[in-house]
Amino acid sequence: KEAVSSTHMPFTGPWTIEVPLRFRVVGRQKKGAELATCSLEECLAEAVAAERLEGPNQYELEGGRRVDASKRVLLDVAPRVLVLHINRTSWDFNGVSKIQTHVRCPFELSLDPYQVDGGPALRYELQSIVAHHGHSMTGGHFTAYGRRLGDPDTWLHFNDARVTKVQPKEVSAA
Repeated sequence: KEAVSSTHMPFTGPWTIEVPLRFRVVGRQKKGAELATCSLEECLAEAVAAERLEGPNQYELEGGRRVDASKRVLLDVAPRVLVLHINRTSWDFNGVSKIQTHVRCPFELSLDPYQVDGGPALRYELQSIVAHHGHSMTGGHFTAYGRRLGDPDTWLHFNDARVTKVQPKEVSAA
């Protein structure tokens, strides 16, 4: 059995997470093609998955001896307000492209599976989403969706100077 080393660091947010490779669609999708999707929970599971440190990436012990190890990040103390940034940037030999995969975000999120065992229940309610509309990293438009202050059942879409009331299904599709 491997020894476990724990390092506790404060959560300073925002937490940048990735779209898992198996769900990534980069560049324009063919017209009429079904939109590639994954869930926020799948992105979070990828973010906390154990990473093997082997070969040239071995863990170095005090004294300089190198050993195979696993590295994993889990939440210990979560913030009162959670800000998640989903990285949609893909780099390859041709430069940078936008990851087109739609990430489904729940209106209520439990972070229990992503925390240190025995921690308090971590529950969050979605308050807002910033969405990029466009197929490339060099163009497009940002809009935002947010709950109306004092009326949490009402969602608003902020598009430049235009603010409109929208249904939750439109927020889910953002």
